[in-house]
Amino acid sequence: MPPAPLVLRDLSVPPDRRVLQGPPARPVLRDPSVPWGLPGPSVVNTGTDGAAVLTFTLPAAAAPAAPSALTAVNAAATCGTIGTALALAATQASAGTAITHTPGSPDILLTAPGTYEISYNTTASIPTGTVPGTVSAYLANNGAAIPGTTVSSTVGTATAAAALTAATIVTVPGGTSSITLVPNSADTTFADTAVTVRRIG
Repeated sequence: MPPAPLVLRDLSVPPDRRVLQGPPARPVLRDPSVPWGLPGPSVVNTGTDGAAVLTFTLPAAAAPAAPSALTAVNAAATCGTIGTALALAATQASAGTAITHTPGSPDILLTAPGTYEISYNTTASIPTGTVPGTVSAYLANNGAAIPGTTVSSTVGTATAAAALTAATIVTVPGGTSSITLVPNSADTTFADTAVTVRRIG
């Protein structure tokens, strides 16, 4: 059985003076540590002016996601194979524990549920005998291409190169997701490659 509501009365003020003074404003207590615009604990008088009934509201707040970010790179020129993820030689920077990478591995692992922002950039070129030609790459999640991340460009000469870059947001409901950068064109050399992942929620 729920407890009876807390009722506060100021017995030091006679009833007639309470009437002459007019009804006081209903008290609202606010936690100053909670920024304006965000839900916070409050106390509201739902009773009468003579018999205050205080209603306490303590909204639950979800714990913020721990910040995590990681950038894996491969500066050296690497000849890619269609459908085979590019190896990333080094972990350039990392923070937190939700995103991991082993140097030399193509896989960036997302190990905690959440929402992640993923971006990549690379410079692609093709051999002399295949120009003009198309260079292309995409991001994959557990081996499946992530929609909207496939980028293609035409290279007109053997000395030319194309910058390929894209960004997307994915949600990981649970378990571990493997993010990779995958070549989508034959006889393509990739250099100055970087993949960055940030947990944003």
